[in-house]
Amino acid sequence: MQQYVIHTGDWKVIWEKYKNVMSRILKEFSNSKMFDISMQENGLLKAGNENEALTCMNVVIDGKPLLNRSGLAVEVNAFGITLFGSTLK
Repeated sequence: MQQYVIHTGDWKVIWEKYKNVMSRILKEFSNSKMFDISMQENGLLKAGNENEALTCMNVVIDGKPLLNRSGLAVEVNAFGITLFGSTLK
């Protein structure tokens, strides 16, 4: 989607085609109770706790994450901002 807009400059086409899917994703994140996922007032996603590995950057050893990466994972929020931020202008 991002590449399409970069080359055409037309966000309206993306929004018209994917608005239902993108709206549902945003709604699910904002109402989620799983994995301690919540959408902050600023739109960033906060997720996880010290006992769960929720991102691709976590390593689990003996059933526990090696590093606590709960909170505002940069790779998750960067993806969300790239996908939704520019589209919802």
